[in-house]
Amino acid sequence: MKQNKVIDLSFQSRARQEAVFRVDHSLTVAALIPRITVSKTKSKPRVPVLDHGSLAKFSIETIHMGQIRQVSPVLLFIAAFAPTGAALGWARQRAELTFGPIELESDPFRFDRFTDYYAKSMGDVLFKRLWGFRQPIDPATLPDIKRLTNDWEAEYAATASESVSRPLNLDPGYVDLGKLILASTKDHAHRIYLRDGIFAETTLIFTKKLWTALPWTYPDYQSSEYHEFLSRCREFLRETNSSAPQRVAGRRG
Repeated sequence: MKQNKVIDLSFQSRARQEAVFRVDHSLTVAALIPRITVSKTKSKPRVPVLDHGSLAKFSIETIHMGQIRQVSPVLLFIAAFAPTGAALGWARQRAELTFGPIELESDPFRFDRFTDYYAKSMGDVLFKRLWGFRQPIDPATLPDIKRLTNDWEAEYAATASESVSRPLNLDPGYVDLGKLILASTKDHAHRIYLRDGIFAETTLIFTKKLWTALPWTYPDYQSSEYHEFLSRCREFLRETNSSAPQRVAGRRG
């Protein structure tokens, strides 16, 4: 193993010592390792004093730039809610035709017990289902998926019989081993811009074997029902990525 080069700077000035770097193709940093003595004068507090008579040396260590690696596939997640089961069934069919089979699906539950934010546009009674898809996706395709699901919402609204202005709401995102990401068309302090008018937020993080909410996490995503479902998604993804290499899903023509 190649040894780090040690330079004797005992008789150099402190400023000169701190400015020494090896100039080559690697970025380097100097770490000062002086011998420190302690003043034992009774009339003054004990303070560290550099013993200039000692051999002060710097260890020059190379810092390597991080390597760019291929991103692991992630699990496509869609949360769908609507005032009718017909709307959810329509969306489910569209999603499977585009992204492949749904591997994990929650039971329908009352979404309106968490919030009344959508009451004016969607009605007072809302049913929600969570879907996790079998085929992994490239996380870079999330903006395409969000724009597509927005198109589906508009298409369904144009032909639906429901007497509300927004009869279907689709929230796509993805699950990886450390977090749940959701896509949005709205900017906010905690969201980052991806492309094509789409932003992303980390809605939950997985730490110490638990899903953990953040200050902006929606109330329903803080519930045990969501966490149990997302843990199943995470485990399925972990098993999928640890097996034979998977083909990453894209939008079908």
